[in-house]
Amino acid sequence: MLAAVQKNMFKLAGEISDGAMVSWGLLSYMKSVALPALQEGAALAGRPTPALIASAPVIFSRDFAQVRQAAYQALGRYLGMPVYQKLFADAGFPLQTDGLPSDELIKEMFIYGTEETIIDRLASMYEAGINELQIAVYPAQDPAYEEGAVMELLGRFARQA
Repeated sequence: MLAAVQKNMFKLAGEISDGAMVSWGLLSYMKSVALPALQEGAALAGRPTPALIASAPVIFSRDFAQVRQAAYQALGRYLGMPVYQKLFADAGFPLQTDGLPSDELIKEMFIYGTEETIIDRLASMYEAGINELQIAVYPAQDPAYEEGAVMELLGRFARQA
């Protein structure tokens, strides 16, 4: 696997690796940049497109104020890294002048809401062509409860698939 963030990294992964793995990828970016670049690299090398593994950050909350705070904490140091700043900008969600992510970026990147919404968002990632999800739970209020609830949800999701 090759860790990838930018288009050229996905293209290289398509050419030489068993797959690409991305953290903090936005679904719209995966569909419009990552997957096409991965496919392009594979075509150049005359090989099948390798797998794409993407992060799926879940916040078990319906309250967007809680989601925002959990997202700020989860993203933490990544907000100061130029490679992620470029990723967010390339995806159409540049950081705000205060260096924080916009609400639109948070809504695109983080999976939250009702249980049905969370399941639908996870399913949409698979439907978009992502092969595997690296699911991480970021707590809004009660880490133990929220992690358990998400694990139950994932069990239901796996049985539906």
